[in-house]
Amino acid sequence: MIGRLPFRRKELAALMVTLWIPGASMAQTVWNGGGGDSNWSTGANWVGSAAPPSSNTSFVQFGLPSVNFTPNADSPWTLNRLDISGATSYALTGSTLTFSGTLPQINTGGAAHSIANDLILAATLGLTNSTDVSLTGAITGASSLNKSGVGTLTLSGAPLNTGTTTISTGTLQIGTGAPLAVSGNFGGAVVNNGTLVVDNGAAGNFVVLAGLTGTGSLIKNGGGTLNAIGPDWNYSGNTTLNAGIIDAPIISTGRLTVNGGIFRNNLLSSSSFGSLAGSAGTTIDLNGGTLTVGGDNSSTTYSGTFSAIPGNLVKAGTGTLILEGAPLHTGTTTINGTLQIGTGAPLAVSGNFGGAVVNNGTLVVDNGAAGNFVVLAGLTGTGSLIKNGGGT
Repeated sequence: MIGRLPFRRKELAALMVTLWIPGASMAQTVWNGGGGDSNWSTGANWVGSAAPPSSNTSFVQFGLPSVNFTPNADSPWTLNRLDISGATSYALTGSTLTFSGTLPQINTGGAAHSIANDLILAATLGLTNSTDVSLTGAITGASSLNKSGVGTLTLSGAPLNTGTTTISTGTLQIGTGAPLAVSGNFGGAVVNNGTLVVDNGAAGNFVVLAGLTGTGSLIKNGGGTLNAIGPDWNYSGNTTLNAGIIDAPIISTGRLTVNGGIFRNNLLSSSSFGSLAGSAGTTIDLNGGTLTVGGDNSSTTYSGTFSAIPGNLVKAGTGTLILEGAPLHTGTTTINGTLQIGTGAPLAVSGNFGGAVVNNGTLVVDNGAAGNFVVLAGLTGTGSLIKNGGGT
């Protein structure tokens, strides 16, 4: 004898309705590209022969199998979710895509993909990419962008997002080395817990950030300038300047490494890094402000120069900072730990350390052969002075 079912018919029907509601609330449409063209509006390009609705519940999916990897949004579209996957790269083009509704999102994986459409963020957009994805269109709307996933997200359109941007994991890259013509094109604050790369092309191009916080690192490539507006530039990651200019009052416990270009303090402002390192041919512009380095107690060498605009250099921590470029800093210097001028090689410029020095640690002058000069405008404090090398 078959036992009685634990659900009465009415209860079972109610359960089925309850289970169906989440699926019914999201209109999912899967691309197959079999319609003979690339247009989103062509029903035969989609499984079920019906194009996706333009609505804030629309879920559009691109993957395999497909015979067309260049879908074209042939009119503006509103959607809630966009998924792109598969071993073949998709290149989406066409009209503006507006992301709205509850928790709108873009998810990508498999091969590297690109989206050339302009995007409007009507609500906070979550973008998760396990592989690289490029957004080459404009990003507008006042809502936020949250990036997660280990892949690199490259933004190369203008204008770029002006809302808050959060990098939870992976890399967000602004620009590809080509010119970004719009100043103020990333005016929102950035919370960076991954890696932020700014690669804004030739000199004269600007990327402006309203703030930068978090635990992640900052890398500046390209000949353009990274500018700061607003006071909230406080993060714990490393900063690497490979080319161009960083013009910002940064407070960071990480290292500043200057491999190329100019690090410039905002006028009369203060910057602080855990340590300072850099190559010959680079420049630190104190711009009348104060630069504090060394709080991480490491020992580093900066081989670049300081600009002619004086400011204040504070050597903090217990480590050693070696300065071996010429001309050297001409403003006031405060020493904790060890500051070493020169490495025994020639320093050709007289007067290259002309500011007064407050030495509460150790000052080492090692200025190479006879005929080389290091000039100090004054030396005070409780620290020691060590003179090496044949210079004066």
